[in-house]
Amino acid sequence: MKLFTALVQDLSHTSDEVKTIELLTDYFTSAQNPVCRDQALNFLLGHLPKRIINSRQLKRLAPDITGFPGWLVERSENEVGNFVQTLHLLLRPKYPVQGTISLTEWMKELQKYRNAPEKAIQDLIKEKISGSPEDQRLMLLKLLTGTFKSPVSKKVTVNSLAKTLGITPEISCLRLYHCELNRQISFENLSRKIESEELLVPTEFPDSIPVPTADSCNLTDKKWEYFGKKEGIEAQLIKRGDSVYLWTRDGEIVSDKVPEIVGSTLHIRSNLTLYGQVIPKNKDAPLELLYSRLNKKSITKKDLEDFVAQFEIWESFNEDHQKINRIFANHPNVRPVELHSYTSKEALIDFHNKCRVRGFSGLILKPLNKSVYHRWKANSLAANLILMYVEFGRVDHTGIRSMTFGAYLQNELLPVAKVSEIDSELDAGEIFNFVKENTLERFGPVRTVKPFRVYKIEFDGLSKSSRRKSGLVLACPKIHKKIGDDPRLAHSIRFLTGLLSRRK
Repeated sequence: MKLFTALVQDLSHTSDEVKTIELLTDYFTSAQNPVCRDQALNFLLGHLPKRIINSRQLKRLAPDITGFPGWLVERSENEVGNFVQTLHLLLRPKYPVQGTISLTEWMKELQKYRNAPEKAIQDLIKEKISGSPEDQRLMLLKLLTGTFKSPVSKKVTVNSLAKTLGITPEISCLRLYHCELNRQISFENLSRKIESEELLVPTEFPDSIPVPTADSCNLTDKKWEYFGKKEGIEAQLIKRGDSVYLWTRDGEIVSDKVPEIVGSTLHIRSNLTLYGQVIPKNKDAPLELLYSRLNKKSITKKDLEDFVAQFEIWESFNEDHQKINRIFANHPNVRPVELHSYTSKEALIDFHNKCRVRGFSGLILKPLNKSVYHRWKANSLAANLILMYVEFGRVDHTGIRSMTFGAYLQNELLPVAKVSEIDSELDAGEIFNFVKENTLERFGPVRTVKPFRVYKIEFDGLSKSSRRKSGLVLACPKIHKKIGDDPRLAHSIRFLTGLLSRRK
């Protein structure tokens, strides 16, 4: 317990990834108790036991546990900002714990109190947890209430495991994925080699080169092809026998999060390595639902109903494009992109100008027989929107953290875009004075302003969103310029919906 608590503290005080991996590797290598090491690994990956008591119940017991009146506990929490941290500071040991208790022993002790009456849990905290060393006491309270948060990302943990076991990060991720599916995460299982595991990891992702114009590429030899790019998450789909793995560019396996892709690919006989991206099957479905699904530990039936994922093939690393077209001609959730051969610069520019109405965020140019992708972003969309809220990050007028803009739906002004990256060319002092003179309400650092100032907002795309009252979400909005102080200059929700409906 002492070593794990010290590790968490060290990890919480460093933002250097190399140092973080060194700390984790040292812990995994030096830990003498393999059971405690496995338990710590599970906690760092976010696999925690269910909480034994929630914070609401604990607040009710706090006066009896600490010996302080409820009003003082509440005021202390307001000052500290976190109840578990407050309780940890207020606890005074009644019976100091003698000797060192391991993490595994503590977890066995805590599990005895699952479904126990509140009085028993109260005695546990007063007589055992309060007597622990101060740093371990806080850790135990977090484990008791289920509020422990891993200080490291899964990617960093995977890299540290790879260094500890002497394998590549991809192999480490693959083995960990299998352990998580079987719910048996241990160093013993991670040390076991998976059959043909070298064939189940992705090849190096192709280079990606941004290009501002068609002239940025040498198109004179005409040995190019291009296709329209939609918003999505780049990935490699690997099919080997009865297994399908979907790897993101970040080196994470997300096969279990997109069963509609994996399940419908299992019947294909060929062994394939496909490069492309995961996109919404419905062009109006917001991509944020896919990100939300990938961040969940387990997906539900509703997740599959709200968002249907599709894999769009850009390239096959072991088959030609014509064969891929035949294999996936009628496939429901995997399809190749429609490739266009380069004929002239004029035709290419015309395709680029029509990207937005075709539902593309840009186009990709690719030299024939080369895995190099040149990305030409589509022209931005724009709308005149009304400033609704301004959030300040610091007291001085230069600390604008975000600005929220809206559009009218009939007579109701609804927020449609929040800009967090404020252009340095904007006159922050002028905005500060405007907010100061036109504030209607205050909510902490946020100011609601009189709705008459209009800005031109550029954005990369828009999609429907049932979670927003406006029904729309704008992708990557940016402030282009101030239009004026007349709300009649602003566009409406109907205008934005019109931009959405123009897509083919």
